[in-house]
Amino acid sequence: MKEPIMVKNFIDGNQIREDDLLAIIHDFIEESVLKSVINEFIDEDVNYLKVKNRELRWLATKARFRAKDSEM
Repeated sequence: MKEPIMVKNFIDGNQIREDDLLAIIHDFIEESVLKSVINEFIDEDVNYLKVKNRELRWLATKARFRAKDSEM
């Protein structure tokens, strides 16, 4: 039976404590996950805004032509 890999096996007595190291690792993983989620939403928002921008440009162009047609 293999011995489980424990963080304390990699820590020197003069360095950081196991709980502190685990807290750092946890914070790092949490930050990575949050960045991933935020970037995913940003990408979705950018695509949505691009579509809305095209729709608004089309409506503005359409409104300009209607205004020109009504002047004639």
